[in-house]
Amino acid sequence: MKKILIVLFFIFFQLTIIKSQDIHFSQFYNDISYENPSYIGNHEGLSKINFINRDQWRSVSVPYKTFYFGFENKIKILSGALGFNFFQDKSGDLNLKTNQFNVVYSGSFNVSKSKIFLGIYSGIGQLKIDYSNLSLLDYEAFSISSVNYLDLGLGIKHDYNLNEKILLENSFSFSHINSPLISLSNNSENNLSVKYIYKFKMTYSLLYNNIVSSFKIVDQGDFSKIEIGSFYRINTPLGYSFSPGIGYRNKDAVILHFGFNSKNYAVDFLYDLNVSNLSNASNYKGGVEVGFVYLFGNKKNVEFKKHICPDYL
Repeated sequence: MKKILIVLFFIFFQLTIIKSQDIHFSQFYNDISYENPSYIGNHEGLSKINFINRDQWRSVSVPYKTFYFGFENKIKILSGALGFNFFQDKSGDLNLKTNQFNVVYSGSFNVSKSKIFLGIYSGIGQLKIDYSNLSLLDYEAFSISSVNYLDLGLGIKHDYNLNEKILLENSFSFSHINSPLISLSNNSENNLSVKYIYKFKMTYSLLYNNIVSSFKIVDQGDFSKIEIGSFYRINTPLGYSFSPGIGYRNKDAVILHFGFNSKNYAVDFLYDLNVSNLSNASNYKGGVEVGFVYLFGNKKNVEFKKHICPDYL
């Protein structure tokens, strides 16, 4: 009986996580279209590929793993950009898995020193769980092993060149505005709560280097978080740059960051040092995250206003 109660607790814990919050990444400085569809098209070059891999709580037997891939392409005739993103999230001994594919569009226009991006996304998701290891349980309450859902969202982003050295960026997004049903139980309903994200980012250009600082608020159902961070971009005469940085997610983790980038690509390494109430259980180990961005295409064929921010953002 004790073993059954323990298993039931972990099922409840994992399903509660789904209801309260989405996947998250520690790249406080990067504009990920999964978080806000208005982010696509706000980059140098014609096209952009973005890849992220994250392992969380590696000290437990089955760490949480998240994979993300995004592609976007500027389309002059649409005065914006079109793209897609896909993510897969695996968590826990029950192999609780979320897969989602989104199509994203963002349009933009200039107003004096400002540029405004408006974006929307539409996606199809699947939530799946494996009960094969729960031989001691009655399956009647947990007979649903997967559920498919439609997901909709929108966002807005405002860029303002305060002067030749300072770029200010404000963005706001609404995800899951249709509150899709994601219940895996016959006896309850579980809707994905609407998620609100506000993000402020400032890029300050020095004589040769850059300082990028970010502040983000996320609110979804009973879950909320504040994330702040900053990195210092050191440019070299060879055309490469290095970006050491640090961030903090309230009551959760200290984020250590190191990035390397050239004109067309960027690689970022991040580590979350766990400072939450789960610090002892996780042996103070948090998440390991690796990000990769690649830009390509003829810049001359795309008439978008150039910003002072780093090329890969």
